[in-house]
Amino acid sequence: MINRLDIDASDFEARLTHLLTWDPGQDLDMGTSVKAIIADVRARGDAALLDYTRRFDRLDCVDAARLRIEPAELHAALQALPPANAPRWKPPRSGSGATTSTRRRSPGPTSRRTAPAWASG
Repeated sequence: MINRLDIDASDFEARLTHLLTWDPGQDLDMGTSVKAIIADVRARGDAALLDYTRRFDRLDCVDAARLRIEPAELHAALQALPPANAPRWKPPRSGSGATTSTRRRSPGPTSRRTAPAWASG
């Protein structure tokens, strides 16, 4: 399941901290999940791909060919990204005196943070 955060929610900081806390044991669990998904896609092909697309991306697609992104689309998306040296939003540090209204004015993600589909296994 993909986690979505609302920056205005009262538990935002606690949920963000929980998501950003990494347990080394997760590497093993993730590796096992990824291997199982790859084996399933190899065994069942497009049917498995479409099942995982529904599960992780919540996209109901009936033809795997429709999931393909053309190179020109990828290139356009890459060109639309800000430069690597552009300032990025950082959450305020604990005890910094930042308030919800300060966070709301901060540039950065809107109201959600989305993990890659493979990371939710």
